[in-house]
Amino acid sequence: MNKRLQKILDRQKISNSLDHAVGVMMCDQESKMPPGGAEARGRAYGDIAVLEKRIALGYQSDLKNLKGKNALEEGILTELKNEVGYYSLVPEKLLSEIEVCRVKANVAWKEAKKKSDFGIFKPYLERTVELQIELVERLDYKSHPYNALLHQFEEDMTVREMDAIFAKILPKIERIAEKTQMHWNSSVEIVECNQTSMRKISQELLRMLNIPKDSFVKGVSAHPFMVSLDTNDVRITTGRGKQKFRDRFFDQMHELGHAIYAFGIDPQLRDTPVYTAASFSIDESQSRFWEMMVGHSMSFTRVIYPVIKKHAKINGSEEDLYRYFNAADKNAARIDSGELAYDKHIKLRYDIEKDLVSGEISVSDLHSVWDDLSVEYFGSKPKNDSVGVLQDIHWADGSFGYFPTYTLGNMISAAIREEMGNVDQLIEGREFGEIKQWLRDRIHKYGAIYAPRDLLKYAIRQTYNPNKYLRYLEEKYTEQ
Repeated sequence: MNKRLQKILDRQKISNSLDHAVGVMMCDQESKMPPGGAEARGRAYGDIAVLEKRIALGYQSDLKNLKGKNALEEGILTELKNEVGYYSLVPEKLLSEIEVCRVKANVAWKEAKKKSDFGIFKPYLERTVELQIELVERLDYKSHPYNALLHQFEEDMTVREMDAIFAKILPKIERIAEKTQMHWNSSVEIVECNQTSMRKISQELLRMLNIPKDSFVKGVSAHPFMVSLDTNDVRITTGRGKQKFRDRFFDQMHELGHAIYAFGIDPQLRDTPVYTAASFSIDESQSRFWEMMVGHSMSFTRVIYPVIKKHAKINGSEEDLYRYFNAADKNAARIDSGELAYDKHIKLRYDIEKDLVSGEISVSDLHSVWDDLSVEYFGSKPKNDSVGVLQDIHWADGSFGYFPTYTLGNMISAAIREEMGNVDQLIEGREFGEIKQWLRDRIHKYGAIYAPRDLLKYAIRQTYNPNKYLRYLEEKYTEQ
């Protein structure tokens, strides 16, 4: 390692420890923190953000004229420069205000969702949008203000590129939905499973996927998430209060996809800024791969059927379970929706975020806009706020610009499936270790050494191309 670069990394280790603390605080916030703790927790997050800014700007001058000798050093330098660039543009006051607002909004969202009352959350979302607009004004962007936020989650992604992607995939998915023979009744619950049975099924799934029990914890929260504090400390939650077996089961599969990625990052990257996922879309591609490409496949249904039957009651055959897993529900929330509806959920949120940030609409318009777009995309308004405008936690967390990475992740996951080639055979043979090894060798172990597009070119021989995703959907839903 370049000595000058190593000195910077030695100073930057403090930021890594602060990030670790933030991760622990976030887990506590989502599972144990009382609502009254929001103010103090927000101030703590804000102080940590300010400290990280001061640490980064402290080595800003040391980065000048510093070049890496190899891909690892170049990747580290890129991440350090990006961090310095962000902090040099965003003042301490704004960093702190964003964090304080985020925690208060999070607490208000939980109460609002529980009571199905958008009015409880509305003033906090208004402040969140104000801060996001102020953040955009501080950041460098070209063409559309939303580009500044997209870039925070997916390097160099633009509104123009996302618009083109949605323009290509949504009409095609609509045509697939019209042709599909898989119009199955999603309201029928065919798995009778109590909490004890669910826990036993989950334990067998973890053993099947060889999730290291000494480095992994699973809990529950208002909205499912994964936090990786280290490759030896990975935590997931599933959503609290879900009734349908498939929703509870696939919450876990989704978050396990994130966890498997976290476990696969080379531990030698620890204490560097590349000890993380390459991008949010690549991270989401891993969760969507395990949830959809593996979990919703017929081959996995055959594997998991006897496990479920051992611990719960299934009112049907393997084919019935497969249909149940893949049944479309136009009234479902995003995280529980079928594949043919999922990207419409993302487009709805993408359109709203763009308009909020550019000032085309206000938070006061949001309720009616959401309902109108729901009618356009799904044929009806949501039955209440909890499954409508309040269904996701992202806006409460200030994560404007995140949602498009789910659609990008869908595209990447289908390309991974095609590139791997023999996924179904590996699943039926319970060779999940081989699947994980392929992903580790192509994607996971590199962390964020390479730019997302460069890593994708290596791993799947393309970047953000929807063709393989559309081919996967066409073959699954129309070629019966």
